[in-house]
Amino acid sequence: VCGRQFGAAAVPSLSSLIREVASEVTDPVSGRSVLDAWSTEDRGTRPRVTQTAARKFRHGQQPLPEAPEVQVRELGSGSDYTAFLEHLGVPSLDIGFSGPYGVYHSRFDDFDWMQKFGDPSFRYSVAEAQIYGTLVMRLADSDVLPLDYGQYGQAIQGYLRELDVETQREHPGARLRTGKALRAARQFTRVAGEFRVRLAQVEQGGDLDPETLHQVNQDLLEVERNFLLDKGLPRRPWFRHAFFAPGVYTGYAAAILPGVREALDRNDFESARRQLDLVQAAIGRGTRTLSQALEALSKPTQPRTPGQ
Repeated sequence: VCGRQFGAAAVPSLSSLIREVASEVTDPVSGRSVLDAWSTEDRGTRPRVTQTAARKFRHGQQPLPEAPEVQVRELGSGSDYTAFLEHLGVPSLDIGFSGPYGVYHSRFDDFDWMQKFGDPSFRYSVAEAQIYGTLVMRLADSDVLPLDYGQYGQAIQGYLRELDVETQREHPGARLRTGKALRAARQFTRVAGEFRVRLAQVEQGGDLDPETLHQVNQDLLEVERNFLLDKGLPRRPWFRHAFFAPGVYTGYAAAILPGVREALDRNDFESARRQLDLVQAAIGRGTRTLSQALEALSKPTQPRTPGQ
């Protein structure tokens, strides 16, 4: 938590939750929310997200104001989340305060340096604990896991559009067609939107029985696992995620759609097309699992008793 700037990397389904929590924790120096300070430091100013707006978002009364200028980055490698996300398909995040402090994994990276220079009075350590604690409580106390697959679908569409532009510019002979995968991503996004609407209706009108809640939450977790490739990435099968992996030559930085991009880098256009087909299939699996969760939400709810 050294330094002063907050940053986050996560699967797209957790980006809305991170922004919501950051809107409710106070930045120790500026006195604004962490989200406000993060936005100002990251890309300039943005409209303030108030605690009232965040509460209304949680109760389905209005959407949380979008913050496209605040970047939740993609996960690559370099921390314990690597195995959970890229081998096991567990929704993951990596957040913290950082800065140009120059002691990462050095002999000076100790308590004395932290107390004198990194975080005097440990105010940012407290803020970090508040962020993690709030995230844990939201995830533990939500009847339905707050995984936003509408955001994920939008992100996948963006990945595919970027891939199309890059391929046409750098590999015009590849004849790589992203249209089918993009249509699959749009369908995934539509089903995710229908799920969110239906969930808001259910939360307003009654309660789901425990068995249905369990099924819905299992389906929501399964969606991320649907994005794993059975045989992993070519030449490095331990990495199994269709959308994220550390780049072969980029250190910890994330490679997006790694199987496709790495094949293109080798000018192996046939392999690139096969990898894109696998991406499309992964999106289809996720759509079917989300559809199961949506179907489960369509079951009759139990009316709330007065005072609930």
